Amino acid sequence: MTGMVSSGGGEAGAGTRRRRALHGSKPAPPPRAARGRRTPALVAGATTGTICLLLTWIIGASVLRTARADAEAQFDQSAEQTARGVQDDIRKCFTAVEDVGALIASVPNATPTQFADYVRTARVFDRLPSLVAVFYLARVDKENLDSFLAAAKAANPAFTPISISPGEEPTWPQYYLVQYVPGHTDLQLPVGSEISSIKAIANLLAVSSQTGRGVVGSFQHDPVLQRIADINQQVPVRDLLAVDFFIGVPVYATQGAREPIGWTAAPVARFQDVVAEAAKGTPQGLGLSLTVDLTDEGMSQRPDLSRVAQVEGSAGPRSSAAFEQERSFQLDGVDFHLTVWSTPDANQPPGTYLILLIGGFLASVMAASVMYLRLRARERERLFADELADRAIFQREIVDSVTDAMVVLDAGGKVVAANPAWSALLTATVPRKVPEDPLAIGSTYSDAIGSHLRSGSHDLAVGVGRILEGDTNEIEIDVPFERGQYRRWYSVRATPLRGIHGGAVIVHTDITEQKRSQDELEFKASHDNLTGLLNRAALLGELDDALRRARAEATRAALLFIDLDGFKQINDSFGHAVGDEVLRAVSTRISTAVRTTDRVARLGGDEFMVLIAPLASPDVATSTAARVLRSFSEPVAVDDLVLTIAASVGIAIVDSPLDVSGTDLMERA
Repeated sequence: MTGMVSSGGGEAGAGTRRRRALHGSKPAPPPRAARGRRTPALVAGATTGTICLLLTWIIGASVLRTARADAEAQFDQSAEQTARGVQDDIRKCFTAVEDVGALIASVPNATPTQFADYVRTARVFDRLPSLVAVFYLARVDKENLDSFLAAAKAANPAFTPISISPGEEPTWPQYYLVQYVPGHTDLQLPVGSEISSIKAIANLLAVSSQTGRGVVGSFQHDPVLQRIADINQQVPVRDLLAVDFFIGVPVYATQGAREPIGWTAAPVARFQDVVAEAAKGTPQGLGLSLTVDLTDEGMSQRPDLSRVAQVEGSAGPRSSAAFEQERSFQLDGVDFHLTVWSTPDANQPPGTYLILLIGGFLASVMAASVMYLRLRARERERLFADELADRAIFQREIVDSVTDAMVVLDAGGKVVAANPAWSALLTATVPRKVPEDPLAIGSTYSDAIGSHLRSGSHDLAVGVGRILEGDTNEIEIDVPFERGQYRRWYSVRATPLRGIHGGAVIVHTDITEQKRSQDELEFKASHDNLTGLLNRAALLGELDDALRRARAEATRAALLFIDLDGFKQINDSFGHAVGDEVLRAVSTRISTAVRTTDRVARLGGDEFMVLIAPLASPDVATSTAARVLRSFSEPVAVDDLVLTIAASVGIAIVDSPLDVSGTDLMERA
C-alpha cells in the first residue's frame, strides 16, 4: 500500500470522476447494445484459443526469468535485513561503551561501586550478552603519575599498581586498569594492572589518541598474553585470548580536549551467535561471514584474527552459493565487512514450473470461454474501478489536508500510509540527510522514529503496542523529537484503526511553544531570578528528598550555610547594581568549588546554602567548605572596581536523620 500523498494532475476524466464521487452518484449501467453484443467476445475467444499454445512456451520462459529474478530479489532483501541486524548489534556495543565513557567523563574518580552500579543499572550485559566485560583504562603521563595513584587510591582503597612485565623500563604514557565489571564470564582482570607492555592494547590506544575515534583489536596475536597463557594455564587467560575482538572508545575530560584521559573498552565474545540471530526470520537460509579491519597495522591481513564470525547454517559452503553479496559499513571509524551467500538451489526453477506448462496447455481449451466472459464484464469492472479510484483520491486529499503529522500502522506495527506532514517531520529531524523513503513505508513505527527520540521512546512503544493489541482505545504521550542541536516537543495521540485487519492511527501535534512556556514557569518558580541558583523553596524540597533517602539508606547528609561578610557596605557604598554583580560572581565561585552532585541555592540577600547528600564522610563537608572559602581569596572585579569578598561558613551534619526535618537542618547550619 502506498502512502496517502495526493499527486497533481488536472485531467478532465479524473475531474469528472472526482465530482461524481463528491456528489455520491452511482456509475451508469452499460448500454443494452453493449450488453447484448456478443460477437466481439466470440471472435476474441477464438483468436485466444488459436494463439494460446504459442503463448504457453513464451509464458514458461518468462516465468523462469521471473522466478530467478524473484529469487535474487528475495536474497537481496534477506541480505539487507541481515546486514542491518548485524550493524545494529555492533552499534549497540559501541553505544554501550560510549555511554560508560560518559560516566567516567562526568565523574573521573568514580568509585568501583558507582561504576558497577551504572553498568548494571544500564543493563549492559542483559541487553548485549556478547559483551564479556566493561572496563576503563586511564592514560597516565610521567609527570602526573603520583597524583593519579593518589586519586585512584582515594576512590578505591583496594587499588594496587601491578606491572604486567616487571623489570622492564617503563614507557610513557602508561595505561592503568582502573575500573572492571565482569559480564556473564569473569576474566578476572586485576584492577591496578599497568598494561603498556600488552601491545595489542597499547598500540590501539596510541592510534585512538591520535585519531580521536574508536578502535577494534584482537588479543590473540599479542606476545605478552601468549607468554602468560603458556606459563599460566588458568581459564581466565584462555578466555581472554578466545574473545572475538575488543572495542575501545576514548574518553575526554572536556569537549574539544586534545588528549583523552583514558578509554572505556569491552571484549566481545560469542559474536557468532549474534550474527546467527540477525539471520533469523529471513525468507531463506543464509551463510554469513563477518570480518573487521583491526586497527593494529597489518592485522587486517590475518583472517584468523580479523574474522569476527562465520555461520554457514543451511546455506552450505560459500563456494557453491547461487547468490553472494558483500556489504561494508563503518562505526566510529572502524570498517566491518559482511559477506552473505545463499543456498546452491536458490535460483533453481520452482516446482510449479511443470504444472504451469501443463496448465498452459489446458488453458488453451478454456481460453475462449474465459476471454468471452471477461469482455462482457470489462465495462462493468471499469466503471466500478473508476468509482474506487475516485474514493481513494478523495480519501487521500482529506488525509493530506491534515496539518499534523499522521501515520497509519498495520496490525504488526508497520507504516502503511502517511501524510506529507509526517514526511516533513522525519526529514526535519535528520539535517543534511535525505531518507531513502521519506514516508518510511514498510518500516516499523519504532524504527521510523527511534533515532529521533532521546527519551520517551519506551513509553511510546509500550503505548502503541497496547493500542495494536486492543488493550486500550487511546493513548496520548508527550515526547521530544531531536532536530539537529534543537528539540521540539510533540503530543503523540494513537487510536485503533477500525476494521477487520486492525492497526492504529497516530497523530503528532507540535506543542513546543506550550512546553517551553511551561518549562520557563517551572524554572522561574524554583530558581533565584538574580543568580539562577535554586531558591529557598526548591532547596527545601531537595533537602526533604535527601533526608528521605538518607533514612532509607542509613547514610549521612550535610548542609553548608554561607554568609558574605560586609556585603551591606558594598550595597551602601557602590549601589545595588554592583551588589548584584558581586552576588552573581559569588554564586559562580560557589558552584565551581563544589561537586557536580551537590546542590547550591541562594536563600536571599547574601545568604547561600550547599546540600551534600549522600555524605561519605564528615571530611567531605569540611573540605568542601574549605574550597568555598578559598574561592573568595581572589577579589571580584566589577567594572573599574576591585572588591575583596569574605564569607563565613556554617556546617550542619546529620548522622541519624530519623527525627530531623529540612527546616531543622537549615537552622543548625
